[in-house]
Amino acid sequence: LKFAESDLVRKANEENIKARREIEDKIADKKFLVSKVKKTISDTEKEIALNKDVIKHYETELNKARDEWNAEKEREFDENSLICPYCKQEYPADKKEQLRADFKAHKEAELNRITDKGNTAKENLENEKNTLARLEAELPEHKKSLEMLNNAIADLEKQLSEITTSIDVTGTDEY
Repeated sequence: LKFAESDLVRKANEENIKARREIEDKIADKKFLVSKVKKTISDTEKEIALNKDVIKHYETELNKARDEWNAEKEREFDENSLICPYCKQEYPADKKEQLRADFKAHKEAELNRITDKGNTAKENLENEKNTLARLEAELPEHKKSLEMLNNAIADLEKQLSEITTSIDVTGTDEY
């Protein structure tokens, strides 16, 4: 009789333990996901901070290019360069034209170089701003996922606490 009672208690407890294990496994899975989502949130926040620094860098680079372009655009040909520094006489007309043409060509090339530099900085700046917008849109989604996982864990822990660790079989028909 004692053996039959023990067998009833064992069978009832086995089902109970199985149910508890399933819930504990679900909790463990959710906690693993929580740690992954927390890491994702941390990584995203770090990326946002880094991205903001990169944006400042490109804004500075773009402003430097604008200033450099304006300075180069305002640069004028030095008429004093048409006088030979050694003999203090003016260069011949063809030499003067050559010096002016060289200055103009150099100035044009320099403006093109600065323009390319500025366009590259502007393109990089736009790309980084787009990346920042995407990251800032993802962050609340990650935080919402974390909140949902924490709520799911709380629900599972509540279910787990409602399952008793040992079952009293004295009130069953089989007892």
